[in-house]
Amino acid sequence: MERAAERHPEWGVTVEDRRYTPDQLQALETLRQSAGKTFWRTDAGRFAGWQDMNGAFYDYGFTFVNLEAVYYGFASPEQAESIFAWLDGKRTIRDDTSTGADIYRWRFGPRATTKRNTETYVWCWSKPENILFGDQVQDGGAVLGFSYFDLMARIKTNGPDDAWRRLREILAWFDEVQQEGGYRAYYAKPGRGILQGGGPPGGLGMDQEFMESVMVPQVMVYGFMGLKADPEGLTVHPRLPTGWSSLTISGVRIHDHVVDLTVYPHGRIQARSVRTGAAPLRIRSSEGSETTLPGMRVTHLDAPRQASR
Repeated sequence: MERAAERHPEWGVTVEDRRYTPDQLQALETLRQSAGKTFWRTDAGRFAGWQDMNGAFYDYGFTFVNLEAVYYGFASPEQAESIFAWLDGKRTIRDDTSTGADIYRWRFGPRATTKRNTETYVWCWSKPENILFGDQVQDGGAVLGFSYFDLMARIKTNGPDDAWRRLREILAWFDEVQQEGGYRAYYAKPGRGILQGGGPPGGLGMDQEFMESVMVPQVMVYGFMGLKADPEGLTVHPRLPTGWSSLTISGVRIHDHVVDLTVYPHGRIQARSVRTGAAPLRIRSSEGSETTLPGMRVTHLDAPRQASR
């Protein structure tokens, strides 16, 4: 954002309004590199959750911590591969309660933790020794919204085909749930897990206060289509699974424009105006080609060349 402000003095973002220079902000990247080393547990091949004031690390197999570490760039490529080897059951970590296929026991996503935890429960729940593994989100349960980071991290590490395989399993689960009347009706049947939400404790978070469930379908926007907004427009970096002929996202709001976007294999992008904004909108492809759309007419952006009409 600061780099864009430098390129556009007409925006009126003065030096006095900016506490940090772009170079200063870029230097903060070292924080990610440092954290990626500090919290990495070499013996387990995954990140711990935290370190206490005495220097002890706590590792209960926090899948969401590890997946977000991959997503946000804290994990190196080698660390990311190690994390997915654990999650996909290609390797087993000593003392874990859940291993192999059981990590995805809940189908829509991995357990939040894979090692029994009766020592560091969050303050609002008590007597963890009386609660079965999997009956609390913080101890073997799962949250649907966390699957967004699973899918995005898979695209980044293993490619779109692996993410599409995982998404198909989520879709099959969701279809069964909907056919039985939704989350509450489906999980009312014994043996399927206990929902948390609206007050009562449980192991599975997907409705009520778990609003992050809306994140999962956004893998289509930010993962497979690869949209990334910036102050001047957006960049499109498609990562389509094998066999997909195209992907269309309708009603994309960017600045004061609304566009329908379609991406094809090999980087071809098509944009159609739904509502034209006041200022030009720039669309860039990840391969380096660029176009500016003053009136948002139908535009084709092909890499490495560009053509528009």
